[in-house]
Amino acid sequence: MPSKMVLTHENAARSVAEAITTYADRIQAALEPRMRPLLQRGEAMPDIALALKLLGRLVVADAAVLTEKDDANEAELADDVPLRAARDEAVAELYPTLVDLRDTLLPVYGAAGLAALKLSEPATKDPKPLARLASAVADALRSGVKLKVRREGVKIDRELFADRIEPLARALAEAVAGLEREGKENQEALLEKNAAFERAEESIAAASSITIALLELARLGTLADHVLPMLRRRGTASNPDAPES
Repeated sequence: MPSKMVLTHENAARSVAEAITTYADRIQAALEPRMRPLLQRGEAMPDIALALKLLGRLVVADAAVLTEKDDANEAELADDVPLRAARDEAVAELYPTLVDLRDTLLPVYGAAGLAALKLSEPATKDPKPLARLASAVADALRSGVKLKVRREGVKIDRELFADRIEPLARALAEAVAGLEREGKENQEALLEKNAAFERAEESIAAASSITIALLELARLGTLADHVLPMLRRRGTASNPDAPES
C-alpha cells in the first residue's frame, strides 16, 4: 500500500493535472488573438493548449514513477522480515547455549580450557560477533585439543555441544549476511524513491508555475483568481518522509 506521503502526492498531481487540462484551451483562446498578430513570416501559432496538456500528463507520469519506487521500497523492507525472525530465533537459542557451555566448562577445565575453546569472554547478544564466536567455539570443540581436567570423573561431550552450536552459528551468520545485503538494497531503493519524489515535486511545481504565469498573462481575471491558490498550494508540497533511514 502506498505511503501517506505518496498518496498525498498522487492526489496533488491529479488535481494539478486536471486544472491544467481544464484551462489549457481557455488559455490558448485568450492568448491567440494577442499573439497571432506578432507572428513573423514563416512562423506558426504555437499550440499552447497541447503543451499545457502534456505538462499535466508529465505531472501524472512522474507521480506514477514515485508510486512505483515507493512500492519497490516497501517490497525491499518486507524482505527483511523473515531474515530478522531467523536472526532473532538463532540468537535466542545460541546465546544461552554458549552461556551454559561456558558455565559447564569453567569448573572442569578452568580458564585455560575456556581459552582453548574460545570462551575466555562471555558471549554477547550482538548477532554478528555472536555468530563469529559460536563458529569459532564449534571448531575448537571439534579440534581435539587436549585439555587438562581440573575435576576428575567429569566428562563433557564436546561433539554434542558442537553439533548443537554449529548449525545455529551458520543460520545466524546467514541471517546477518542477508540483512546486511538487504540493508544495502533498502538504501538503494530509498535513494531511488527520494530521487523520484524530488523529480515529481519539481515537475508539479514547474507545471503549476507555468500555468499560473499563462493564466495571468491571458488576463483571465476571475478564472485566474479561482485556480491560482490551488496551483500555488499544490506546487509547494513538501516531503514528510524524507530523509529516511
